[in-house]
Amino acid sequence: MSTNQTASYFVEDFSEAELSILSRYFTNNDKPVFCLINLPEVVKGALYARYSRTTKSTRRLFLDEFVNRKEIAVNAMSRSMSAIEAGERWSQNPSDSFAYIAEELKLEGLDPIFSLEHAESLYRRVFDEYGDDSVSQLGGVHIVFEQASNIVINEIEWGRLGAYLEQSTRYLDYSARLDDNRYRYYRPDDVMSSEYAQTYEKGMDKLFDYYIKMLDSAIKYFEATNPRNSFEGDDRAYRTTIRAKAFDTVRPMLPAGIISNVGFFGSAQAAANMLRRLLSSELSEARVLGQMALDALRHPDAAPAFFNQIDDAKKGIPWLAYFNKTRTNTQYLVSSLQSQYGIEEASIASPAQNEVSLTWADSDNEQKVCAGILYEHGSSNMAMSDCMVLAERIGNYNQGLLIRNYCGDRSSFNAQQGNRRWKPGRAFELASYNFDMVIDFGIMRDWKRHRLLTALWGELDTSLGWTISPFILDMELSEFYQEAMDLSSELYASLQRDYPKSAQYVVCLAYRMKFNININARALMFMLELRTSQQGHPSYRTVAQQMHSLIHSRDPAIAKSMGYVDYSQYSLERAGAEKRLSAKQSQAD
Repeated sequence: MSTNQTASYFVEDFSEAELSILSRYFTNNDKPVFCLINLPEVVKGALYARYSRTTKSTRRLFLDEFVNRKEIAVNAMSRSMSAIEAGERWSQNPSDSFAYIAEELKLEGLDPIFSLEHAESLYRRVFDEYGDDSVSQLGGVHIVFEQASNIVINEIEWGRLGAYLEQSTRYLDYSARLDDNRYRYYRPDDVMSSEYAQTYEKGMDKLFDYYIKMLDSAIKYFEATNPRNSFEGDDRAYRTTIRAKAFDTVRPMLPAGIISNVGFFGSAQAAANMLRRLLSSELSEARVLGQMALDALRHPDAAPAFFNQIDDAKKGIPWLAYFNKTRTNTQYLVSSLQSQYGIEEASIASPAQNEVSLTWADSDNEQKVCAGILYEHGSSNMAMSDCMVLAERIGNYNQGLLIRNYCGDRSSFNAQQGNRRWKPGRAFELASYNFDMVIDFGIMRDWKRHRLLTALWGELDTSLGWTISPFILDMELSEFYQEAMDLSSELYASLQRDYPKSAQYVVCLAYRMKFNININARALMFMLELRTSQQGHPSYRTVAQQMHSLIHSRDPAIAKSMGYVDYSQYSLERAGAEKRLSAKQSQAD
């Protein structure tokens, strides 16, 4: 094969017909970096997997093994000759077919090469040779879940290797009803087919009534405490800021059964793992949504071949049974061990503040970070054990100096220059912390979205008390708020015995739950700086500030590197963001 040498990269030679074909599926034909376009996901995955075992370039491999297959070539050539002659010519010289295939692509409305049947057969051939994991990691899928409860969204978003975007309870008006005039909450089949159906609906409707009354009061309160003439921005920014603050303040009154939409994007492998979690869930809602997602992915224009094994009798069903059996056996053993060896549990039934404790952190975290820096930037003959010795020998002052230089001039939250998105290197990942929290469900939903941590949590109930915003106290509506919390607790108690999983739907977001995270210092820097920014919810801003204070007492040099952790207090958190948005819209107009 002849090539054209240009600088450090060569440009591969292709015939005019080959270039015509390639232009349909590749963003360029003369550079060593390109994107695949107009191809089914299973073909992309199969191409990548096959590419790992050949010396051919991607484009040449694509032409030779994915385009110039006998059934495709003979079909294209048969427009100009008999099928017998076409088969003979292709066998003698396969490259002759490219001109005919290129013409076929120009004529056909649908792609004659990568029909569903052809894509499936390609995937199956490559799957048989390379295995499911190699291929399914390289195909991507988008899935949209609508009308999912906030309980099941936790299960959808459990996987690390996926991207999720959901409707925010902070900016959504839940007083708006569905088209059938019902409030926006999930109605579990098991409860709705039982004697508790009326109790459930009446109770949930009343919680929404409480929310609406409180929302109206909150909007008036924030307008009174932040009058229009004190707000430096246009009317749109003012109205949006006030409403966002009101939504933010009263959302803890909403029950966990509120429904939202969430979009998923990830590899086919990540999607398959998510489907297995949903299909093996103890919640009926999760199983139903999981089956709907599987059905959608099996649409001819989605990526059906990636998901053939999810529920097949040989591999898929035993996999789901494994999850169920493991969970059941573990729950039984934990219950038994708690009864036999457990400590007396404290009951918390009154309003409480969110709590954070640092369970453990290595005593040599800063030394480890410095050792990592020395390992990255030091001489090539130093092992990590040597770097640990040197990091200890240089002393606290030089350790701090090393960490400051490693972070560079990323600045802090109140500076005009710098950026919190500028992160130090991976040496920070050598320091780790474990935080145990008792926080309200609303905060937990935000915390668990951070992917680079290990998060553990239990089920939602009403045993750990609830939180209340100081703004509600200032509105002198705490008794009204407590009525909603009491109703939530009563509903939970009525359902918990017979429907322990579905009882979670009636628990208000203000109720606290246990939540544990294990996280390295680099991921922690991103999380704390983001969650203490001005736009952050006041409750989780306070929790993040407490976490940072605990780190500072243990590892001051690491804590000081997190310059964008903001301890300021704000009355209207969204004001700055809304003003900037209005300015951009004005410029666009």
